[in-house]
Amino acid sequence: MKKLFTLLFTLIIVASCLSFSASAVNVGGTYVSETQSAKAKSIQDKFGVNAVFAYFDQDANTSLVDLTEDYIAKNKITGKYTVFALSDDYYYFTWSKELSDTFHSDDSTFVASTLLGKVDKNDLSIETVSEDYYDLIAEMLENRTNCPYKYIKDHAGVLTDEQEKKLNDKLKAYKKEHKADLVIVLTNGIDNGSNTRDDRMDYADDFYDYNDYDKNGALLLVNIGPFDSYSTQNSWISTAGKYINSITEDDISDIGSKLTPLLLDGSYYEAADKFIDLAEGTVKGNIAKQRGFIALITAIVGIIVAFCYTGSLKKQLKSVATATEANHYIVDNSLNITRSYDHFLYANVTRVARESSSSGGGSHTSSSGSSHGGGGF
Repeated sequence: MKKLFTLLFTLIIVASCLSFSASAVNVGGTYVSETQSAKAKSIQDKFGVNAVFAYFDQDANTSLVDLTEDYIAKNKITGKYTVFALSDDYYYFTWSKELSDTFHSDDSTFVASTLLGKVDKNDLSIETVSEDYYDLIAEMLENRTNCPYKYIKDHAGVLTDEQEKKLNDKLKAYKKEHKADLVIVLTNGIDNGSNTRDDRMDYADDFYDYNDYDKNGALLLVNIGPFDSYSTQNSWISTAGKYINSITEDDISDIGSKLTPLLLDGSYYEAADKFIDLAEGTVKGNIAKQRGFIALITAIVGIIVAFCYTGSLKKQLKSVATATEANHYIVDNSLNITRSYDHFLYANVTRVARESSSSGGGSHTSSSGSSHGGGGF
């Protein structure tokens, strides 16, 4: 009876370990404690985020990134999630697109250095690292998801709280007046360290799409760099909806020429503030041009309609007929020509417009399927 009770108790313990959610991962024989599972559940309940820790026995033929992404796909981990994967030699930290507002590329190094930086490899305890991971994710989510500022995201930490509030208030006022969103994102890195033109474009488009902003608007992305030192060609403006035509590529080049000196000087608050003013002025100017063009077209159509109408009235005048010959006005033998000359009076010149090399706008589709315009500087 005692053996049966012991066996039953053991089966209950094993079942409870196996019943842990995907947030407390048992991969490659790593022991998962109740503490880990409780912390993962707390994060899920409080923030709606599935925090996953995974340890892999990695072989030389498979990358840790592939192992992790394959694990996410096979276990159908969707929605808001973070995954920190660890092997004997490598680490990999990733998160879902739904959390692109909360986490950014330099967090990968930050999380790894926080969890592993002070630990000797020979003394590495998977259980300790995993528990520290859940504590760290909970702290990051607590600090970042409670941020009251929707329209200014200072991931680079270069603005004071007062500056962030002033900018956000100004952007909220813009939203109220124009029924569209202007968003400013300052970061130290994108796409896990890469920084190509397409990377900046994709980051800005996805950030706008996945963070519930208005269908019409624009986002300024400023990639300051890891050492808070901005260099040229590290910014992108993404436009959406009506703003694709309201802020063209030429407009973005003009805006960029005015912001770049401020960014190079490290005056990030001033640059962000100026962007709001420049974007508003550009949008108002282009809307005025569009309205003027519509008024011109309307006037031309009105003239054509009036001409057609008066023409129809003329046809109704039956008492007047057009004379096809001038015989009635000529007196016989009254015209006598004694001299004649040829004088060249006119030249016919044909001109063909030469194509311009400047770009004139255009749009593309983001990963969410939304249309965006934009440009970099």
